[in-house]
Amino acid sequence: MDDWRQVELDGATITGLLVGHVEQAVAYGSRGDRPLAVLLDASGVKKAITPLGSGPVTSACHYSGMYDVVVGRAHPVLTTHEFFGEHLPGCGCHGRIEDSTTEGAVRLWTVCDSDENVLVLTIRADGWLVQGESVDGSQDPGRGLRVVGDVEDVDLWVSPYSFDEMLVSGPLVGGDGRTSLVWRSGAAGWVPHETPRAMDAVTSNGTRHLAGHHDLHPVISGVGPASAPDVDLDPDWPHVTQLDHHLVALQGAAGPQLWSWAEDAWIPEALPPGRLSGGVRAQPWDDEWPGETVEADDRLFVIIDGQIWHRPYRIG
Repeated sequence: MDDWRQVELDGATITGLLVGHVEQAVAYGSRGDRPLAVLLDASGVKKAITPLGSGPVTSACHYSGMYDVVVGRAHPVLTTHEFFGEHLPGCGCHGRIEDSTTEGAVRLWTVCDSDENVLVLTIRADGWLVQGESVDGSQDPGRGLRVVGDVEDVDLWVSPYSFDEMLVSGPLVGGDGRTSLVWRSGAAGWVPHETPRAMDAVTSNGTRHLAGHHDLHPVISGVGPASAPDVDLDPDWPHVTQLDHHLVALQGAAGPQLWSWAEDAWIPEALPPGRLSGGVRAQPWDDEWPGETVEADDRLFVIIDGQIWHRPYRIG
């Protein structure tokens, strides 16, 4: 645990992490009542932006060097931002995106499955989910899936699955009354998505993989080893995050842990104390060759108690 260092965030609270442009780590959340997104490097914060709106950034994705961010939890706004560079003509950078998908949104998520395809998931006041593409507008397949409970308070896990498709997990029910832990969208509407391994709940997700738990033991569903680390999770906060194919961070009964797959076995190490809520593996920023892949150690970033901790991850 000696290698882990905390990023100085000047009072900010981080709610999410993503691997962005050229494999860089981006954290998002808020500082006071203002939204915040920061580009991270080996020294901490490389650059910060303050998107439009008030409240925390609750969802974000990247494409072609730009970032779509959702600001605010209830009745949010969707905006596009850059960290560096000149704006592309017509990109709408640093402005609010309003179209048939975002219109009337009580809740909103954005995900990117490629540099050209930015998907948006909206929940309207009646609780029905609407999928669409950013700027291009709604592709609503009909009233196929709705929220069970309070729309403003619902928590969903939303991730890209393939071109024009996304995975969603949370308290949802199909228009025909069917229930499923995970749903997949597509041209035919929303359909239950079977996970390869039994899961009671999803706690994090990425493109084509899910992480969660079953009987308070971690489960990873997707790429990587067939089984997750055999360890008891914290019953009050059974969080599991898959950083890459062979790295899993989790909230164990004894505290946050990082597990690495090596030589056909899971090897644990302790993380800083607190409540884990996310993590990514990313490449370091290189000032001499920005935007290029560099031959250097990667870095691991985790969120614990709303703060960012990081350490080198040696490659090769």
